[in-house]
Amino acid sequence: MPLDDLMAIRLNHWGYDDTVRQGVLVVHRKVSGEVVEAFRTLFDAGFPIERIQPYETYGIGEYAASNATVGFYCRPAQDSPSVFSWHAYGLAIDLNPMTNPYRDPKGWWPAGSDTNSSRNQVMPGLIAPRSAPVAAFLAQGWAWGGTHTASPDYMHFGKVTLGDEPNPLNRNIWVDRLRYTPD
Repeated sequence: MPLDDLMAIRLNHWGYDDTVRQGVLVVHRKVSGEVVEAFRTLFDAGFPIERIQPYETYGIGEYAASNATVGFYCRPAQDSPSVFSWHAYGLAIDLNPMTNPYRDPKGWWPAGSDTNSSRNQVMPGLIAPRSAPVAAFLAQGWAWGGTHTASPDYMHFGKVTLGDEPNPLNRNIWVDRLRYTPD
């Protein structure tokens, strides 16, 4: 993927301190409009985001410990190291990762993050099934990683594409909208 296909988007957001802040999120240009719409919805809902900064601002793997929301960064998929992650295509976003951790086979990540026991608490930036972030991203055709029962990835949103191509950018079906349905 050419780096020219990426866009750095300046986004206003509510910080954990209830003040309006500005951040920069890098995503693929094909989804930039959807991302702006999702974050506009989060802003209008008053959903707090601790910080939004490019992955490169941090050392390798350190963005999550800073609770930084990021989009593009080039890495292999967690569940299949022989293929690229959706982040490597600019088609994924991790939102408030310390507040919304990932349960990998070794335990909760990032280290020191809130665990599954805190999922029922009210806390700034928490993503839950009926929360503003899930609704905002589903409305744009993005799936939420918190629905994976074996290894939930509460921070993760990824654009849904369908097709046989290994590169999701070359798939011919891009989902415009998803919806949450009750059990």
